[in-house]
Amino acid sequence: PSVDIGSQLPTFAELLPDQALPYWQLIQQFPLLEGLIIFAVFWAFAYLIRRYAIRLIERLAEKTQTNLDDKIIGDLRSPIFSTVLWVGLIMSTKAAGIVNGAGNYITPIALSLIVLSLTKAALTVSGKIITELSRNDMHFNKFDVGTEPLFIIVSKILLLILGAYLVLVIWGINPVGLLASAGIVGIAVGFAAKDTLANLFSGVFILADRPYK
Repeated sequence: PSVDIGSQLPTFAELLPDQALPYWQLIQQFPLLEGLIIFAVFWAFAYLIRRYAIRLIERLAEKTQTNLDDKIIGDLRSPIFSTVLWVGLIMSTKAAGIVNGAGNYITPIALSLIVLSLTKAALTVSGKIITELSRNDMHFNKFDVGTEPLFIIVSKILLLILGAYLVLVIWGINPVGLLASAGIVGIAVGFAAKDTLANLFSGVFILADRPYK
């Protein structure tokens, strides 16, 4: 069974002002129409964010001395749009009463797609941030071209683990057992390849400390 995280989202009626509630109660008498209106509102909201709000932020970012913020905003444009759209789909299907049978999987599928979209964007953004830091010797002298791939790989592994954990939680899978199994396997591999791992970490420390070039 999946975790019904969608039930923790506020209903569309809770987001409306008190003056609009009497009119919305009339629409609620037709669940399918209510669901279509909610999805249309969220689609319009996502479109306005991508068309105007993000463009305004991009114009402000153009005034900065670095182009890193421009790249980050460009990478976040699509995930923000899809996140608002998927949240709208969750709320609209619940309002329309599509919660039984195949409709029971709409919420976990939508939440999983949100996590995957944000994880993909985070992977790209983290790599660009680390690359930018490695080129900035004035403020970040611990980052250089030699250590750049190391930090990029570590950051991507951590983000992938976090994304996988969130997807498991969404689908109601307890990750504690998997983590325990991975820990046992890690201990076994550590004992079997302790010399190789020692050399690996020694190389990491050499790259990080840079005792010589």
